Amino acid sequence: LTLSINGSQTLLGLINDLLDVSKMEDGSMKLDYAPVDASELVNHALNQVALLSLQKKIALDAQIAPGLPRFDADNEKLRRTLVNLLGNALKFTPSDGTVTVAVRPGMN
Repeated sequence: LTLSINGSQTLLGLINDLLDVSKMEDGSMKLDYAPVDASELVNHALNQVALLSLQKKIALDAQIAPGLPRFDADNEKLRRTLVNLLGNALKFTPSDGTVTVAVRPGMN
């Protein structure tokens, strides 16, 4: 059941990505800005690719600095982007490798 739910979520994400590309091209894409917690964002994205990492025997490593401030962004689009990046990293990482996501304050 979990596999089919994850698979359908992945397929829905791909469809939404294609729709987003179309909206970007015609200028109708609207972003829904709201406060985002980086730790929650990364953990949610990692959970979405966890099954793929298990199947490929690739470790997922999250290095999230403590106390990061929330920031305004479109959480859904940012999460989908991160899931796509993680999916690509998993696709091109050899078995027994590690994919690391590091989140830390930027330099001003």
